[in-house]
Amino acid sequence: MARIRSSSEGKTLSRRSDAPARKADPRKAPSSSRETPSRNPVRETRSPTIRNLHQDSFQAQATSTRGLNAASGSGGTGRTPPHVQRANESMERIRSGNLERAANPQPVPFKPGTPDLQYDGMLVGSGGVDASGKPVILMYPPDTAISDVQPFTPRGGVRNDETLIYTNGILTDTAGQASSLQYLADLTGSATVGVRNSTAGFLRDLAQSGVDTLNPEWLNPASVALAETVLAELSQGKPIHLVGHSQGGLVTSNALKIVDSILKGTPQETGFDARTLDTMRQGYQDMKVETFGSAAHDYPAGPHYVHYINVQDPVPSEIGLGGNIPSATVEDFQRRAGGDKATVYFLNSPGNNPHSPLPAHDLEALYLANRVPFAEAQRNAGKIIPSKELGADELMAVGVSERVATELSLRYPLLELDSQHSGLDTLQSIVREYKDFAPPGASVDDFVKQLFQDAARGNPSKPEEGVYTLMRVLGRIADAPPDGDWVGTLEYVRHDYERAGHTHATQAIDRLIEQLEEAGF
Repeated sequence: MARIRSSSEGKTLSRRSDAPARKADPRKAPSSSRETPSRNPVRETRSPTIRNLHQDSFQAQATSTRGLNAASGSGGTGRTPPHVQRANESMERIRSGNLERAANPQPVPFKPGTPDLQYDGMLVGSGGVDASGKPVILMYPPDTAISDVQPFTPRGGVRNDETLIYTNGILTDTAGQASSLQYLADLTGSATVGVRNSTAGFLRDLAQSGVDTLNPEWLNPASVALAETVLAELSQGKPIHLVGHSQGGLVTSNALKIVDSILKGTPQETGFDARTLDTMRQGYQDMKVETFGSAAHDYPAGPHYVHYINVQDPVPSEIGLGGNIPSATVEDFQRRAGGDKATVYFLNSPGNNPHSPLPAHDLEALYLANRVPFAEAQRNAGKIIPSKELGADELMAVGVSERVATELSLRYPLLELDSQHSGLDTLQSIVREYKDFAPPGASVDDFVKQLFQDAARGNPSKPEEGVYTLMRVLGRIADAPPDGDWVGTLEYVRHDYERAGHTHATQAIDRLIEQLEEAGF
């Protein structure tokens, strides 16, 4: 029997003489028959096409917003609300390829107390401050050139020639978006302008997010305004850098799907001449897109992307891109993130803003605090970057490939609980010894993946809890008295858990013993 030294405690473990005998488990099955459980099926979404862009898709939008007429100032009379009218006009300009910008755009000063839907799909700029020192927010029609929008500028002065175009998430009023635009400007040194994604209350915002997710061709006014802005800027050969948070990431994804469908069309289909289309296609490939806690679960290939996903934030982890992790391969996940030009950073934090209703989803205190400068982030294009708190580095340190370590650490954040640290250390010891005793041709990747998959099966409804149980069990081994081998010590620990009635822990130990015995321990 192999003698193994725990990397965390420096103890040599050998069999305890008082360990109870373990009965054979009739449920033992060949390793090849086991599969990773899945909580969420991989979701497919529809993208707009040239054909449905030329249908009157906004008739559905106008119908769906009829219940909001009173809030938007139409008094419930059935008249088309202003925000839907703007969206219809934007879509018509997109359909026709006539994206000439307004010659003399007239901004409207934001008035606190005005129903927020009045501003949905408008561009947001800064008017400086009024006589009392309060910020003045200017709202521009969506056919305004970005260069004609008076931007928010860094308090320390502009440090580069970029203008970031930021779309907000749900439950963010206009003043809140303006505050984020100023924060983003100060952080990046760039000028910033906004695309207004208005709020109509939690339930209505959530419902709109659901419609945007399931039916991207029934786009909301903010998505259409952003698509029009991107197409117009591309047609002029101007660089574009988009930023989206929460539902704003979903708005951005749907806008890019409109842009993508247009750029795949012919001059006859789009209304753009061949030379302009070539210019737009090249600019599209050069575009920069950043998302933070986004609700979108896929993005069209083309632009350079940097995504930030906090595993403790339910918006990107359950609704957005992170929701694909349990059932998607790393390659499929990367494709959904935008392909080999996308970098995805995974964070693991509960957040620290006591004033936020969801600190793990907070834009400024959490996501922007962890932002990497775009050029630096793009050096990792085509990669998923787990934060150190997720445990991938520890797996790679014992020979697990970067791909498998990333996949496992995202499915089961190994360092989420402090009590798992010693368990991960002990797992490293097991894997190191496995290298010496494994059958010829057997890989560390397969061994570790099978161990995690078996642990996940211990709690099918919450597979990550099964893995956490395994890590706690391994932590007990690290703290066990010396003079025992791996299997003997596990049997002793199993006896303790079984006596205490911890079924999941007992099952996790049984599977771990099977794995070790199959590996020759």
